[in-house]
Amino acid sequence: MLGCLKIPRGTRLRKPALVELLVGSAAVAVLTSAPHAPTWIPVEVPHAAIGAVACPAPDSCVAVGSYHEPSGHVRGLLATLSRGAWTADLAPLPTSPPTNDAGDSDLTDIACGDRGFCVAAGWSTSAGGSPHGLLETLSGGSWTSTQAPLPARADATSAASLSAVACPSVRWCAAVGSYFDRKPSALGLIETYADGHWSATQPLAPPPNANAAPDVFLQTVNCPAADACVAIGSYVDKGGNIPELIETLAHGRWTPTEVPRAAFFAVSCPGVGSCVAVGSTYGKTGRLHGLIETLSTGTWTARLAPLPQTRATDGSPVLDAVTCPTVGSCVAIGAYVNTSLGHDDLIDVLSEHTWRPARVTLSAGNDAHHEALSCPTTASCVAVGSYLDARGTALHSLVETLSGTRWTAWPAPLPPNAEKGDPVASFDDMTCPTPVSCVAVGWYRDTAGSTQGLIETPAGPH
Repeated sequence: MLGCLKIPRGTRLRKPALVELLVGSAAVAVLTSAPHAPTWIPVEVPHAAIGAVACPAPDSCVAVGSYHEPSGHVRGLLATLSRGAWTADLAPLPTSPPTNDAGDSDLTDIACGDRGFCVAAGWSTSAGGSPHGLLETLSGGSWTSTQAPLPARADATSAASLSAVACPSVRWCAAVGSYFDRKPSALGLIETYADGHWSATQPLAPPPNANAAPDVFLQTVNCPAADACVAIGSYVDKGGNIPELIETLAHGRWTPTEVPRAAFFAVSCPGVGSCVAVGSTYGKTGRLHGLIETLSTGTWTARLAPLPQTRATDGSPVLDAVTCPTVGSCVAIGAYVNTSLGHDDLIDVLSEHTWRPARVTLSAGNDAHHEALSCPTTASCVAVGSYLDARGTALHSLVETLSGTRWTAWPAPLPPNAEKGDPVASFDDMTCPTPVSCVAVGWYRDTAGSTQGLIETPAGPH
């Protein structure tokens, strides 16, 4: 049954938001009559901008983002699934200024250490002030807001923001982002939650070849256990180049690793000391290659992503997302140019110490881009993102599922008020707490040409 998630009265649309919930194991006519199709039943979320979601259990999820108040201010949004119902609330702020002096806030990522314990990360401002890192902690049934502390030697007025957070347990979390010093130059910011308190790691040592103004930006983090993390970002070297930066936390110390001519889009760490990061790299001749970086025995090792034989001479592959259900077992997904000069999905699988391309043909469209991939088991995966239609003019939501050894692409149904014919939509994030229960977030466009958000509710087995 279609429905609508209410958000605080008077809110105004800023950016689309889409949340889809996948539940069950049999076909439902609303999507397709084919077997094994995921059941995605849309429920509209008006005015929300939702960009991240976490589910510590199939019936317990938190999605985060932002929306506009009538005053024009942007406020952080917390949407919570509990007992089968979604509710949306404003994120509390560290301070409570008068309404006519309110600032802005936004939540960019969410992680849950267990049911009832989650942390959202982002930024907030006071009226006319610089942004500060924002941390929202759910514990004991309520959210507590904290302004992210800065390193001891930082200027207390420095601008800062947080982009990602990871919580391997209810006792320990890490959030990453950046802050600006007096030069001004951006420096990496890492916040640690332990013993119920947040503290900032002292300024990270940039790689030896970093510029005097290194402009370090940390964008994502993955922590398989307390005091064991990998953060990925970028910095500026002495030659003015912008290499990728991998910061590895082990034995209480963060160690930087430079990866030149590369861009990383995702990292997965199935165990302490075992991680895989994926993206792309430009070779010395300027050709684009898919890139896989693997952490093992304390060392990062790079290799190019293997391609199917259907690739063009210059396949220009890119890996967008990766997940590793267990150590030594991973799935990475992206796209490449085939011999017909069209775009096909690239799915590489790590098994028995070897990466191999999966044999798949997923003709979703052109220029497929995967925002997230979740594999609760090695034989059950869901990937979401977007692709362009054959004309290359309209963006559509992309859902791809692995069941056993077979990958299949499915359309995601949209609410009745979605534009007709060729609806525009996309996904931004997703997670699967079990093989038959997933949540994805994104956006769609309605018949009036406005972008809207939604939540997908269960429709029984699929």
